[in-house]
Amino acid sequence: MGLGEAAPGGRALEAPGADGAVVRGAECRVFLAPCYNIRMQPITAQHIELRPQKCGGRSCIAGTRIRVQDIYVWHELDGKSPIEIIGEFPELSLADVHAAIAYYFDNREQIEGDIAQEDQAYETLKAQSVSKVAQKRATTDGDPDQISS
Repeated sequence: MGLGEAAPGGRALEAPGADGAVVRGAECRVFLAPCYNIRMQPITAQHIELRPQKCGGRSCIAGTRIRVQDIYVWHELDGKSPIEIIGEFPELSLADVHAAIAYYFDNREQIEGDIAQEDQAYETLKAQSVSKVAQKRATTDGDPDQISS
């Protein structure tokens, strides 16, 4: 953003003036442009990556295969503190864990949808699979004492 340009999205910039009054418009743009990068990337971009070929396209901690949804489950559902999580996964930093939690809250619907989709896939596979014990029981004509190894 150069001097005299409007902020992205057409928002007017505001800043406190020397006398405490709010300064708007060109005066504010001239004041803020040299010292503030309006296009700064969110901090989570340094910690979270989202690639189609990694973790099934799910968001994960940069440089690892630990998904944001895993951090969410450990922290929010299992009640682990960020310190406990990095104690179990020393490749993570405290900033990674906090960035994952922030990313979850910014993308809650997407991540909860991913979790529900995985739960459904698990239940489908579970329903299609028959345990070997159940198969043996079925072949013994209902007499559980006839199961042999």
